[in-house]
Amino acid sequence: QASAQCVNEQEYIGTVESVSLNASHACVLIDGRVYLHQIERGDGKTTIFPRKEDDKSITCASIVGNFLIYAHSNGRLQYYSLIDGQEVNEYKHANGIRKCFPNHEGTRVALIDTSGTAWLYNPINDDCIQIVDFPVTADRILWDSSDSTIFVACDQFNLHTFVYSQVEVGGSGVRSLGDVELGLQWELRIEPSPSPLQHGELADKFEGNFPMSFLFGCIFYHKDLEE
Repeated sequence: QASAQCVNEQEYIGTVESVSLNASHACVLIDGRVYLHQIERGDGKTTIFPRKEDDKSITCASIVGNFLIYAHSNGRLQYYSLIDGQEVNEYKHANGIRKCFPNHEGTRVALIDTSGTAWLYNPINDDCIQIVDFPVTADRILWDSSDSTIFVACDQFNLHTFVYSQVEVGGSGVRSLGDVELGLQWELRIEPSPSPLQHGELADKFEGNFPMSFLFGCIFYHKDLEE
């Protein structure tokens, strides 16, 4: 069994709010600023965001693939290319952005703004649509690891499933497909009854570092199947 070894150690001035990394880079959010650096074999250079003095503080940041995706309190959502070392996409939201949750490819980003409303952003065409029926108690969004159009909104005890459709009557849209409640012993309470649909696997850790992994198929249903 190979032994683990430290490949990089960094010291930051301030309280670390979040950390995101891929195989080559790491980003750390501290007091409204993002510190981006290579994990190993780097030149020791750290890039600090925001890069413009008139920008407001950064509220959230994630590394997805070859992109750093981050949002500001003034409503700007930006894509920074780790390969090219420059901004490649920018979107201006009507309200400040409190949290952002990109899917695994970065092709869709779920947003929660300062009004508590949730949105789904498409960087390809700059389309941003409201996520209807988004639960007010949800503070986190998790994407299906195999289907980039499916995600759940979750709080401490509930999971609410949504699916994004790029082409439907009236344009693209997001539909709510059901919810799952987590009991006090972390057992699943599924309403309505599960359907035989098969989807990707979701894995995450909830309060108390309890590992949670289950099939999305257990929380999906079609209304016509019930009827």
